Amino acid sequence: MSSSRVVASPPKAYIDTMVFIYHFKKHGLTSKADNFFKDIESGKYAGVTTSFTIAEYLGVMRKALAEARNSPSTSADVARLRKEIEEFISDMGIVYFDADTLVSPGYGKLFSPTENIVENAKHFKNPRTSKWYLVNGADALHVTLAVRTGADVYATFDDDFRGVNNWIKPLMLFEAY
Repeated sequence: MSSSRVVASPPKAYIDTMVFIYHFKKHGLTSKADNFFKDIESGKYAGVTTSFTIAEYLGVMRKALAEARNSPSTSADVARLRKEIEEFISDMGIVYFDADTLVSPGYGKLFSPTENIVENAKHFKNPRTSKWYLVNGADALHVTLAVRTGADVYATFDDDFRGVNNWIKPLMLFEAY
């Protein structure tokens, strides 16, 4: 009698915009983002992301460039930023989903689930700062897209996502790394 060994798949981790930003733009959390990406490389997590994440990434990075230079970013800057993140995603083996595909008729409504998340996510009060956190519309859209990619966890540095565990488990990278 032969025995077959079942190998469990690593949990799928939807990667939040700021994780990419902290990887590319030096910050106090850069080493934590980099360690998370090393765990993706080693197979601890299977990374997933969407075109909506890329759009947010480009917006944040264009603003950062404009502030650093005190002048608007150029179309060449945008092309370079897009190429940089798309190559990184490909090289890391992160599965990329076109967000438009995830809103196709087979997935049902997009904004009703997003509204449900905004209306029902739990508040989180940070005991260190006494500041309240709660997902906003764009955050809730990411949660909806993450669920549609089949992600098991939502990898983030943002306390806003602590209250979404009814939909997806938040993986708080600043605590995990």
